[in-house]
Amino acid sequence: MQNHVHLKGEYLFHKKLAFVLVFLSLSTAIVLFASSGITKDALLSPSLFTGTEKLSALNIPYILLALAAIPLAYATTSLYSIYEKSYVPELMLAPGLMAPLVMYLIGISTPSIIISIAIIISIFIAMHFSFSALELYKKINAPSIAKKVAGNALLFLNIAISFAVFYTLFLNPAYSNSQVDSMLKEMTGMSVSDIDNITQAAAEQQRQASYAWIENIETSVQIAISQNLDDMTSDQQTACQNAIDTRMQEIDSAAKREIDNRMGEQVLETPVDTEYIENMLSFLLNWYPLLMAITIFAILEFFRVFLLAPITWLYALILEQLLKDLNDKNNREEHKVPI
Repeated sequence: MQNHVHLKGEYLFHKKLAFVLVFLSLSTAIVLFASSGITKDALLSPSLFTGTEKLSALNIPYILLALAAIPLAYATTSLYSIYEKSYVPELMLAPGLMAPLVMYLIGISTPSIIISIAIIISIFIAMHFSFSALELYKKINAPSIAKKVAGNALLFLNIAISFAVFYTLFLNPAYSNSQVDSMLKEMTGMSVSDIDNITQAAAEQQRQASYAWIENIETSVQIAISQNLDDMTSDQQTACQNAIDTRMQEIDSAAKREIDNRMGEQVLETPVDTEYIENMLSFLLNWYPLLMAITIFAILEFFRVFLLAPITWLYALILEQLLKDLNDKNNREEHKVPI
C-alpha cells in the first residue's frame, strides 16, 4: 500500500515494549478498580450515586490512578500503529491475556465476557483508526491522532459496559425491584409495598418528626430550669424537679394529642394522589435497566471526554519525545567514530 505520509522521524519502537505497556496499563487499571470498592453490584445500584456513605467507602485515589493508567494503552497502540504503518495484531494479545483477570475479579458471567471482548475490540479500533490516519493526512501529529482514536475506542468500550449493565438488570427484574425499593427507603423511609398506604405512611413520618421537635423543646426547657436551682436546698431541688417533670409530661401528652388530632384532620382533608405515585414507581421499575445503563454511560462519557482523551494526548506526546530521544541516541552511537 502506497503511503503519502511524512512522519517526523522513524523512531525505534520495539514490539515487546509496546506489548508490555499495553498489558501493564490495562491490567493495572483493572486491579485498581477492583481494589477501589467499585464492584459489579455497585454499578447496578443507584445507591452508588445517591448514598454519601457508599461514596465515602470508595478508594478515590485508586479510582484516579486506574483512570490515569487506561490511556497509556491507547496512546501506545496508536503510536506503534503509526510508526509501523500497518496493523499490529500482536498488540490485541495483551487485552486478550487480561480476559481471565477480568473474569476472576468480576466473576465468570455474560457481562464479564462482554467487557473482556469489548476491551480487545477497543484496542483494535485504536489500531485501525491510527493506521487509517496515515492515508488521510499528509503530515502526522501523533499525539492528536492518539487522542482522537482513544476517544473512538473508549466510546465503544463505554457503550459495551453500559450494555452489560442493561443486559444484567433486564434479565434480573427481581434485583431491579430490590434496588428501587432500597433507593426509595433511603430517600423517603418507605418501601414499594407501603405505596398502598402512602397517605398513612407519610402522616406517620410527619407525626414522628413533630414528636421529636416537641421533645427537643421540652429537653431544652428542662435543662434551662435545672440550671437555676442552685440556690435551693437538695430537698427543694428534688421537689422542684419532680414538679417540673410532672408538668412536662402533661405538656408532652397534650402537645402530642394535639399533633395527632391535626394529623388526622390533615389526612382526611388532603389525601395523597397514590395513583400518580404508583404510575411513577411503575415507570421506574419498568425502565430501571435502561435508566441505569444511561446513567453509567453518561458518567463514563464525562471521564472519556474530559479526562481520558486528554491524558492519552499527553502520554502520546511523552512517548513520542522519549522515542525520539532514544532514536537520536542510537544514531549518535552508530555514527560514532572509533578512536
